Amino acid sequence: MTPKKKAIHDNILQLLDNEELKEVMTTDEQWDMLLGCTEALKAQQDAAPDTDEAWNSFAATRLPKKQHRLWPRVATLMAAAAAVAVLVVMALPWLQRDETLYTAMPQKAQVEVRAAALDEVEVIGRHRVKAAQSTSVGYKTIEVPERKDYQLTLADGTKVWLNAGTRLTYPEQFTERERVVALSGEAYFEVQSDAAHPFVVEAGNLRTYVTGTKFNVRNYVGEEPKVTLVEGVVTVEGGGQRVQVAPGEHAVLEETRLYKETADLEASLAWHEGMLFFMDASLRDILLAMGQWYNLNVVCRDKAETMGHYHFACDRKGKVEDAVALLRELTGENIYIKGNTIYIQK
Repeated sequence: MTPKKKAIHDNILQLLDNEELKEVMTTDEQWDMLLGCTEALKAQQDAAPDTDEAWNSFAATRLPKKQHRLWPRVATLMAAAAAVAVLVVMALPWLQRDETLYTAMPQKAQVEVRAAALDEVEVIGRHRVKAAQSTSVGYKTIEVPERKDYQLTLADGTKVWLNAGTRLTYPEQFTERERVVALSGEAYFEVQSDAAHPFVVEAGNLRTYVTGTKFNVRNYVGEEPKVTLVEGVVTVEGGGQRVQVAPGEHAVLEETRLYKETADLEASLAWHEGMLFFMDASLRDILLAMGQWYNLNVVCRDKAETMGHYHFACDRKGKVEDAVALLRELTGENIYIKGNTIYIQK
């Protein structure tokens, strides 16, 4: 067995000390199955093709000929990171049931721009009552559906790019001391400099202050809100705390804890470059993101097949069939499209 394959085998053995697994494995029969699977994995991996050799063939024929600043990095990452060991416990019934990872949403044909509802205006800024009662300033809301994005310029000259599944509420004219907008989803901002009138983004429980800078705000339902700074300085408030963020850093609100960490700018801004980009992501998370972007159902017919981790990237403006074929070739998994559903099965 090669060192790489031995590592996969050893990873499976480490499961025996995994507390989460112990909660699921409740019978002696299940443990006997798992122990037997480690030996089956050893034999299976010895017979499998070498991952590096497979990558060389894959990269030579499947990477896009069109140059993109992310592709050299993608190639390096994908070559260096073969899938983390699939947890081979496929004999267990709880891993073999169909699971719907994502359900397609009713598709809105176009980006919707409309007058903001009162409750949408009320979430903007600290001047909530004043803003809601104002008749001199109109407010608009833009909603971007799945598989769409949108770019606009606000009244002050600030440029905003909206990702799929995003809603932005903003005034038609900025008349207050603070230039305040409200965001649900994800947006990239290039703020027009005005030190006397800070630009403020309300994103759930996060509030970001800037005077002129480039940054990304991500605030999807079910995720921890995050601010990523590209250029300049921003101050972020959340959970009763405040942090100042430098270029190349994230500010993340984890429940009530606000903290900073080093950001991977290329990964964080890949959507702005028109890419689906993943670093050491589980196949499950990759498929979930593809379902969300292409608005397709995603059904897993064997949970064990989704446990490997990969570096992966594709042009999200391309055909879903091409993205699925690229993922299938990289992972070696049985991933296919039928109707409006992406399936993965053994």
